Amino acid sequence: MFALRDIDHIVLRVHDMDRMIAFYRDIIGCAVEGGRPDRSLMHLRAGASIIDLMQADAVAGGPSPAHNLDHFCLNVENFDPEAATTALREQGVEVEGRTSRRTLFLLDPEGNRVELR
Repeated sequence: MFALRDIDHIVLRVHDMDRMIAFYRDIIGCAVEGGRPDRSLMHLRAGASIIDLMQADAVAGGPSPAHNLDHFCLNVENFDPEAATTALREQGVEVEGRTSRRTLFLLDPEGNRVELR
């Protein structure tokens, strides 16, 4: 039938676009790759994948009827959880904790859980 390769993109509905862009660009390290102003959509490059930020009140039908995303995970080159935790907390990022020696969870400005591995 077909073989899955990887995740192309995720879409996060956001309330404060500027704050979310700043977080993912300046703290997480994504590159802004443009967007679609007509749809209040910004594309952020996360390695081989894209994180799309879509203004929540611009979505047809209004806010999302359900929030089913528990978290998403970003692979980080030469990841050092201890150093990352210290650096993130110094920037005011809420780090939830670690599930193992090689991962940590944090919250973005709108409460989405992000795993770094």
